[in-house]
Amino acid sequence: MHALDKVEYVEAAPVAQRAWLARQPILDRHGATYAYELLFRSGPTNRAIFSDGSQAAAQTIMTAFAEMDLGEVVGRGKAFFNVTREVLLSPAIEALPKHRVVLEVLETVHIDDALIARMKELRDGGFHLAIDDFGLRDELWALVDLADVVKVDLLPLDDAQLEETTRRLKSTGVKLLAEKVETREQHERVRELGYDYFQGYFFQVPEMLSAQKLPQARLETMQLMAKVQREDTPLSELERLISADAALSYRLLRLLASAAYARAHKVDSVHRAIVMLGRQKLSQWVTLLALAGLDDQPPALLATAMLRARMCELLGEQIGRHDPATFYSAGLFSLLDVMMGRPMKELLASMPISRELEAALLKRKGTVGATLRAVADYEQGEWRSIDLVRLPPEDFADAYFAAVRWSAQVMGELGLI
Repeated sequence: MHALDKVEYVEAAPVAQRAWLARQPILDRHGATYAYELLFRSGPTNRAIFSDGSQAAAQTIMTAFAEMDLGEVVGRGKAFFNVTREVLLSPAIEALPKHRVVLEVLETVHIDDALIARMKELRDGGFHLAIDDFGLRDELWALVDLADVVKVDLLPLDDAQLEETTRRLKSTGVKLLAEKVETREQHERVRELGYDYFQGYFFQVPEMLSAQKLPQARLETMQLMAKVQREDTPLSELERLISADAALSYRLLRLLASAAYARAHKVDSVHRAIVMLGRQKLSQWVTLLALAGLDDQPPALLATAMLRARMCELLGEQIGRHDPATFYSAGLFSLLDVMMGRPMKELLASMPISRELEAALLKRKGTVGATLRAVADYEQGEWRSIDLVRLPPEDFADAYFAAVRWSAQVMGELGLI
């Protein structure tokens, strides 16, 4: 894929030509995050570093990989990223960690004997290769036998073309990745066709439940979150509610004992956790852990909500607000309708939240709402709404990268990645 297509940005460490990264999750058939596609950019203008195909551009990418902690950006998965013909032929690419990256050969590449020989050389050397935006260009079939993964672009194919392309590709034994999967219907269709991986934001699209009432597990989660949000709920009652949920208690104590929330004194009971955290932090962590207990959602959904929560909180601090916890809640609850399968307005009616937070979640109004809008747009490569928050783009990049690290650490501590 060439253009930024609903992706998230990470700023790499400073290099001679500063490299910014965009990432988009790639999910497997079970909804787990298999990998991220990384798109390199020269800054918030969205201009691709590889646009000139120069050796200098290739070196910038190599330096960016050397400077950043790839594990913080893609976790345990692989990093897919686009390579032009010039970059593919460059010796510099051999410095990449071959076991962590997948080189995506662009669909516009000029195919000749030199390119094919180079792809064979890289494959034999242990690199994994993918063909990007596979569609209606017949010349790309010459590269299929050299690829580990073929990415099929859904946009240019009608259903008959998709079926025929899929049938021919499956006969080769190559892994299939459907990209630009933006609806749950598209996801179900390509999953039925036997695709292995899926790229797009279909998992963020709300799917309303047909039942009149929330399933019991989700209802109990909503009731718990409502209790911890209420400032007049006695701490003794919170202790009882949390202690009654063995999984929640375990996760809370495990998290507080981890490096993500290092403390000098051991926290070995819910009572001690409440005393140590205080009401506000307790509310934040219990709400997050309650949502983490919804095991029928892809981890990427919770990871996105957590990332938004932390990024909103950090930007709220930068703005100078005294209540960054409100910003945190806005980010965490921003995908609540997707998680619960109910309209956002209906869900918020049962929760004792402030009017400011309600306006932010329903209408993206106010300072909190503008920040949430900017964060959600930022992760999808849209920069127009950043100006609404009146912070330098560098503050967004710093907050985003910090949020990536934080969410990855917490997800890891909870055993969700």
